[in-house]
Amino acid sequence: MYGPLDFFDTLVATDWEYRFESFSDDEIWRLRRYDTLASELGQSSFFSQSIEFKVKASPLERSQALNHAGYDALRSMSMSLRQLWAAIEPSRFSTVRSLLRDRASVPRDGVDVTILLDLLGKRYNAAGRSIVMKEVWSDDPVGEPGSAIRARQVVDDWLNGGQFHGEREKMERVERWSPTAYEFTFVKAVHDIVAVRWELQIVVMGALGGLTAATV
Repeated sequence: MYGPLDFFDTLVATDWEYRFESFSDDEIWRLRRYDTLASELGQSSFFSQSIEFKVKASPLERSQALNHAGYDALRSMSMSLRQLWAAIEPSRFSTVRSLLRDRASVPRDGVDVTILLDLLGKRYNAAGRSIVMKEVWSDDPVGEPGSAIRARQVVDDWLNGGQFHGEREKMERVERWSPTAYEFTFVKAVHDIVAVRWELQIVVMGALGGLTAATV
């Protein structure tokens, strides 16, 4: 919460124009690229269709089934996602958030841009740190897990463990799990992480709107 509104509503209600110092041409390009990629994710058919994961476990049958927009839609969405994810990409979330924070103007009208951007960073880190899978000991399956796998590792391993790059260590980590269960876990992790990226897009669009208005 930030004041009487929830965080998303606060971002939407904030007038972001003229809250930042001037950007260089390269920085403007990064902001526009981020906006384009976040919009691609928002328009993806993968996020507009429901997702259903079914598990059947009985003495006679064990099965898993995952229904979503389809593998092609998933892979298409992942192409935009990866450009907002990989450390080498100029418009990854942390790079753009830091850029906006560095260019934030002094607080006015009761709005401190740096506080909101810091909260965005914390929300993004929390989404990436959330535990989404656990490895248990075979002789004590209901005891303390042997290790906990966080959302950011699931996403990174899925993207680079055979989908877009064949990094052996990541491929081996992915292959230890049921393909259906791993894909479902990846999808869940992506939804939480992308939600924060869309929150940052609100700020980016406002910053770009101020630039447009200033040059008309």
